[in-house]
Amino acid sequence: MYVIVGYLISLFVAGMIGLSLRFIILDKFELYQLAILLVFPVVAVLLYFFLRNQTRRDQAFQPFNSEGKWMFRLGNAITPNWKPIYAHQQCKGNFRRIYRSPWKMFIADIMRSTGRWYLNLEAKMENGDHFAFVNQEENKLWGNDQWILQKNGEAIGRVQTDLSMKNASKLKGLIEAIIEGKQYKFQTYGVSDTVEVYADDRLIGRGIREKGYQFTYQPTVEEADHVHLMLTFILVTFYFHT
Repeated sequence: MYVIVGYLISLFVAGMIGLSLRFIILDKFELYQLAILLVFPVVAVLLYFFLRNQTRRDQAFQPFNSEGKWMFRLGNAITPNWKPIYAHQQCKGNFRRIYRSPWKMFIADIMRSTGRWYLNLEAKMENGDHFAFVNQEENKLWGNDQWILQKNGEAIGRVQTDLSMKNASKLKGLIEAIIEGKQYKFQTYGVSDTVEVYADDRLIGRGIREKGYQFTYQPTVEEADHVHLMLTFILVTFYFHT
């Protein structure tokens, strides 16, 4: 959306130059044309403050009740700002989207499914652990995306989309993960913001979008490592729901 803001400002500047030249050369001026041009900067300013407000609300997010679940807010999915993760009424860490080149953020911003372009994530937990989802083939234009999940700089898993025709025909989004030797599936549907997490065909967690841009991951079993699953749910949310 920041690209749209710049585009609107550019249209306004170009239009003002055209109106000025028209007045200087032809000695003609139409008030309604100026009024139309003034719409562009007004919309640009409103859009800019909307995006800035979403960023601030993401960073200041504090859920009313996060007991027994993990929660975060994702109003701005483009800029690499840190966003808190809550669980059991405490901030458990922060995450953000990262880019390897500034121009990749520009491309992601103008695309319809922004989460599918040059998506890399990192998270810093309160206990000192650092996690990262690294897409080593982010420059390819088609096929499945694949990330290496790193913990404190060491690879502990692999996450990959399944964009098969079978899933596409069912409007199903599927991401498969192998984390510390355990296999998981994250399944969502285009008509729903719900994400179901399976281990060996057993439902172990469910992620949902609540009011606004607030997302919740709710474990359904106790024995799973839900830190890894919660972070992968964030990746799934970026990829399928932004």
